[in-house]
Amino acid sequence: MQHKSAINLLVCILAVIGMASCDSNKNDAQSDFDDQYSEDDFSSIAAIVGDSVNGNKVSKECAVICYRIDKVEDKIDRVVSPSTLINIKKEYLESLKSAESGNEDLIESEQAIVQSRISEVEAEYKKACRDYEVPASGVIYNLKDLIEQIDKVKNRSDFDSFQNCRYGILHDLDNIHLCVEQGSNKIPEVKRLAQTLKSKYESKKKELGID
Repeated sequence: MQHKSAINLLVCILAVIGMASCDSNKNDAQSDFDDQYSEDDFSSIAAIVGDSVNGNKVSKECAVICYRIDKVEDKIDRVVSPSTLINIKKEYLESLKSAESGNEDLIESEQAIVQSRISEVEAEYKKACRDYEVPASGVIYNLKDLIEQIDKVKNRSDFDSFQNCRYGILHDLDNIHLCVEQGSNKIPEVKRLAQTLKSKYESKKKELGID
């Protein structure tokens, strides 16, 4: 009974992934808002970052780098589900690397300030992973269930019902393994099942004449 209850809990967690995907347009809009300021146009962000970081007076270049790092942290702070964790994981490393670009040209004291901010962001990222990564067994169970369901789809009505509120995840199966606990030896199986579902999903669309 305990095992069955645990599986049911995991299925509920994975259901959140599909539900959260329905809010993807809202997240995209927020991302557009974050990117409205040019990272190289200090005049447009001076009112936000000023000329100090954590009370330390810094150069324009240092302030801009810290501002970019703040933007990465803001996105991490908006992780509230396995689905949003997938989104941040897809871009985290590249975003942070881009944000700290130019740090090597700063004076030593400012490099230390930037490194301190990077360490804070890394800690936030690790916490988000701890809070929202899920066991592989739950993801595997959910993917197998979806594979069985799509095999039963016979017409457009069935397809629409199947796709309802799963649209985001069905179009991001290449990355669904990113919500799985890091280090799990079952990640390869998650990837395999995700690709099986993706193939069946695309085939079903073609069969029903759906673009």
